[in-house]
Amino acid sequence: AYAVELGSDGPNVVPGDKTETFSGSLALNATKSFGPFKVGAGGKFVASTTGTGDIDLYSRKTSVPTTSTYDCKSATSSSTETCTIAMTANGDAYVLLKAYAAGNYNLKVTYRPQ
Repeated sequence: AYAVELGSDGPNVVPGDKTETFSGSLALNATKSFGPFKVGAGGKFVASTTGTGDIDLYSRKTSVPTTSTYDCKSATSSSTETCTIAMTANGDAYVLLKAYAAGNYNLKVTYRPQ
């Protein structure tokens, strides 16, 4: 005989991923940073954008990224970008958006909270 318990509320419950969204506009060469996002160990931090213009996406662990210092860069000629960072320990993740052509953005970040 087997007993199966579904939906246990025991101590090993893993919290679901958290999603946050942001939107706005950026003028030519403008930047905007977001974070810190408190990401749990073993989780992934995923940032993605849609919108208009040419807005590139940078993400980084521990501190705000710059256009030259980052853990992930997504730089297509549009505003549709995605960056994923694997988090091996609890930590902070940040996002930087930079407009290479003015436009509007919709930023979505998904991560496992600490």
